Amino acid sequence: MPLVKDQVRAQIKVADFSRLSVAVSPADFSSWNEVSDTLTREAVAPIKAEHKRSLARVAGNAEKEAEINAYYQEQIEDTMTRVANDPREISLELGVEYNFLRGEEECELS
Repeated sequence: MPLVKDQVRAQIKVADFSRLSVAVSPADFSSWNEVSDTLTREAVAPIKAEHKRSLARVAGNAEKEAEINAYYQEQIEDTMTRVANDPREISLELGVEYNFLRGEEECELS
């Protein structure tokens, strides 16, 4: 039986895809950091606008301004943390065509 196994092993070529890697990058941005920065900026903008309005209402009162600054700083930090930890969905389709007669060097990904 070992002879048959050796013959089959010699005839069947298999590819080792254990080292296969795929990189996903954003289509509309140059990097994932740019995506994160944009999402954070969009989420924080309304908070900063409300912060400015609140400061304008208490202009001249240093104690109230300090309270407002502390409150909105906490809101901004919470929002930034939420955006950073919010999972993102990625939809993709990966096709692999492999011709075992050509060898694994010529595997095509589409």
